[in-house]
Amino acid sequence: MGFGLPHGDLFAAIFVDVPGGTDFAAFRFGLPPLAAGDPKAERDTWRISGFGLPDPPVVVDFFAVNDKWSENSATTHTGVNSRTAPIGCGLGPFGHTSFGAYISKYGEDDVALAFRGGRSARMPPTRCSQTRHRINGRHPSLSSVDFDESGQINAYFRWKNEHDTTSRFAMKLWIAHPVVANPPPAMPDTSTTDVTLRRLQSFKVQPGKATRGSWFVRAQS
Repeated sequence: MGFGLPHGDLFAAIFVDVPGGTDFAAFRFGLPPLAAGDPKAERDTWRISGFGLPDPPVVVDFFAVNDKWSENSATTHTGVNSRTAPIGCGLGPFGHTSFGAYISKYGEDDVALAFRGGRSARMPPTRCSQTRHRINGRHPSLSSVDFDESGQINAYFRWKNEHDTTSRFAMKLWIAHPVVANPPPAMPDTSTTDVTLRRLQSFKVQPGKATRGSWFVRAQS
């Protein structure tokens, strides 16, 4: 994670199991320590840091809320998310393990295991990062006392490029319902999200000019 985050020019994706501390990754990615105080000021501090680095790779991370080695993962996730980098993760009380048999016992973690964005990404396709999903779990970075014991972040979303020319860009976005051994009680059909496009190949955005577009999003089983 420490090598991959600042080297999006070399890596298409990072798949991380039970990260053994992420302070080094945060430092390498140009993320300053979070300062106590106004939440908006903290977000702005994260957002303006790390300029000049290549566009980051897709990050898929699994960490346990009861694993002391992952205690600072939430801080790194906050910074990556504030930089609108593409990140997805599963979290649960499965301890310091990378065995899918333990992780998949929790329904939404099983869904996160089915997310292949961090395993099948290719260089250098256009990709998108999503933030503030209505269907995301409550991450420990949002509160040290009120968070989900297990859950997923961005694991239901999928994307596929359809057009990328100098004058037109189109991408499909959908909510997946993957077939998993231990499905959660219900999988979502709708959500709202902020979308950031990254690694546009041919489509050109003119400096100082507004670029207009429309999104058509569908749910897919």
